[in-house]
Amino acid sequence: MTGNGGAELNARVVGAYGAHADVYRQSGDWTDRTIADVFRGWAARQPTALAVATVEGALTYEELDLRSDALALALVDAGLVPGDPVMFQMGNELETVVAWYAVLKAGLVPVCSIPNHRLHEVSLIAAATGARGHIFQADYRGYDLATLSSELEQRCPAVGVRIVARGPSAGGARSLDDLVQSADPARARQVVDAIQRELPPEGVAVFQLSGGTTGVPKVIPHTHATYLSVAARCRAISGGTRAR
Repeated sequence: MTGNGGAELNARVVGAYGAHADVYRQSGDWTDRTIADVFRGWAARQPTALAVATVEGALTYEELDLRSDALALALVDAGLVPGDPVMFQMGNELETVVAWYAVLKAGLVPVCSIPNHRLHEVSLIAAATGARGHIFQADYRGYDLATLSSELEQRCPAVGVRIVARGPSAGGARSLDDLVQSADPARARQVVDAIQRELPPEGVAVFQLSGGTTGVPKVIPHTHATYLSVAARCRAISGGTRAR
């Protein structure tokens, strides 16, 4: 949600905390960092450390940083602007993590749908969030998410940027791998840095969904500050290292 609509949503989300917002700020739970900024800090400090691993492979922090920069640039070049929501329908893959950080680096808002959602659910969620993009996994089990993505764009024309992971470009969807490999790393870094400098930490970062047990899932907005504060408390409880 861009423009005044995005600013109004940010104000409503933070406003829902009432007097507690000042308590969180004063305690340090809410900081002046964005999620991408915190990730960048870890990548700078430990570039060769393992960032994510699956049964198929792994990425270091440096590799994840570079790949997500590249995809962020592709999203910007495709016409998406900060505040635009982008729907995800991905499994637990390396490409999912790359896409997640790419969307955040571009100042976009991930809409955390799941591959199991069908056209009825995703079209209603897309309409509710004002989604402008759709990133999906072509080889997720036996699901034909490529066809679903095409049908989603027909039903919700605002979803004009569609990216396919783990599959070839087809039907208007662009290949995630191709976009990552064709980007200029230096330009990608410049574009991402410029976007991050302008993002408000108390702006909406992510749209999570409820379970939807009584119907279509409800959309739950989270800001960078609230998302990071929860992560920090989880790290503290588990004895992990605090974000720097």
